Amino acid sequence: MRRPTILILPFLALLATQWWMVDRERSALFAGELFDSDAYMRLVRVQKLIRGDGWYDARIRRSNAPIGETLHWTRPQDGLLLAGAALLAPMLGWPAGLHWTGVWLSPVLHILALALMLWAARPLLPTGGLLWLGLLFPAQLLLDFQFAPGRPDHHALIMLLFIWFLGALIRALADDAGPGRIVPAAIAAALLLWVSVEGLLSAMLLFPPLALAWLVRGGPWALRGLLAAAVMTAGAALAVVLEYPPGAWFTVAHDRISIVHVVLLALLACAFAVAAGSQRRLPGLLGFAAVPAVQALAFPGFFAGPLSAADDTFRAAIFNYAGETAPLTAPADFLAFLGPALIALPVSLWHLRRPGGRPAWAILALGLLLFGPLAVMQMRWTSYVAILALPGYAWLLAGILARLDRRRPLSLLFLSSLGRTVAVLAFAVGFFLASRLVPGQGSQDPKCPLDGMARHLATEGSAEHGRLRILSYLTVASAILYRGPHEVIGTPYFRNREGGRDTLAFFGASDPERAREIVDRRRVDLVLACPADRESRLYRGDGAKPTLLDRLAAGTAPAWLRPIPLPADLAAWYRLYEVRR
Repeated sequence: MRRPTILILPFLALLATQWWMVDRERSALFAGELFDSDAYMRLVRVQKLIRGDGWYDARIRRSNAPIGETLHWTRPQDGLLLAGAALLAPMLGWPAGLHWTGVWLSPVLHILALALMLWAARPLLPTGGLLWLGLLFPAQLLLDFQFAPGRPDHHALIMLLFIWFLGALIRALADDAGPGRIVPAAIAAALLLWVSVEGLLSAMLLFPPLALAWLVRGGPWALRGLLAAAVMTAGAALAVVLEYPPGAWFTVAHDRISIVHVVLLALLACAFAVAAGSQRRLPGLLGFAAVPAVQALAFPGFFAGPLSAADDTFRAAIFNYAGETAPLTAPADFLAFLGPALIALPVSLWHLRRPGGRPAWAILALGLLLFGPLAVMQMRWTSYVAILALPGYAWLLAGILARLDRRRPLSLLFLSSLGRTVAVLAFAVGFFLASRLVPGQGSQDPKCPLDGMARHLATEGSAEHGRLRILSYLTVASAILYRGPHEVIGTPYFRNREGGRDTLAFFGASDPERAREIVDRRRVDLVLACPADRESRLYRGDGAKPTLLDRLAAGTAPAWLRPIPLPADLAAWYRLYEVRR
């Protein structure tokens, strides 16, 4: 099969997938609706930059009013959005340029991710296998979800960098690779860590294999580990300089890149340096053993996880709401999202018996064993599993098709073509179709449309009263901030613990006077509820005593909340109230 076919057909399939996602959401997407609350909040951050706020000024003062909120997100994604907005601004203006960059950035990254995926797997698959990998790439459900139109979140960038990292690491661990080949993998890992601290898990595919190679094959591999750790340390230090103002470079943070991670990488560099400089294994082993001990002494909260500082009640509420943090306990969801990995893992392990490409397949197997259990605990990790499973999955499909392509009598030509078609369809959509037949498929509660309500508040509320302070559902607040001048209280982000706790306590209050105390303390002007939204399950009572949300849904609001009429399309979802003083 000719290489131009490989380059064209997978991209056509990906464009068809993107068009399907656009067509499915066309009425909302082209009316201005973005994917979710994260999409709106990401653009709110870039709006601040466009309006002249400093690069280091990440506080959103209209959130968690009147205190303000600083998110744990870092700046690389903001930089991409700002660059796209600047490119479109001469034609569309800054507001529209930013918005349409937010709509189309992730699909553009999807195209780049496919190109990188074909490059990453080239050492593992024959030409025909790359074609099937490229055609299977758009069929990965949650992976497509990360690249959806109208979703300018950093997850698409994370997936792109992870594929680059994986391809660079596969090449760096080849038997004929020079020591310098580890540098691109280390740069990609440093960028991953800058975008999100979950990049530390990618480093688990980098440093343990290098340490194991040093144990088995000697000092040159320790030098590669030293080079990789030094590059990552320098990259992390540069990211800290770009994220924090000069007086705050030693700020301790576990949920975003900080001095904590620079020290960890420096300790790893020291351990590899000891291993490289010693003729015996024991000093190096002691050096590696000292890394977690010293890190725990320097930063005791590090091993408690990036959310160790989050409020437990608020964290539990977010996990209860967010679909991406749900476990894959339903058999149907398990099949749909992890089915290809069930095939790819044995294929990767089988390749370990063969000398050619053994380190590369070992990396894929290690990655599946690392991210697979994480995906079972939280669905959001299945994107990593899909990327790691694709080479083995495509290799098996290519092998099956090769057997069907062997010379056969003319009478069997039709059966051979039919078999090829069935095999391709089975690999592309087989697990998804099987999941539809399995009982116990996870259900999704409805989500209230965000943009229409946010626009209504921006026009009607602003024209009559100017800036208002609104206590809304957590997931509605970001759209309110993006579309208008108003202030909000709670948002679905762990650092906004005060606003989150007050929102939970307000809508979930069984005593209306407790709710009244919150709106008085916060000086709230409007209350916005959406009883049909799945977020409502956070505020429902047990039936013995109604919560404030139960009262609002039943139309029995307390006297200090005056209902405000809404247009029919919004009234079908929302309840809006003015707080009476």
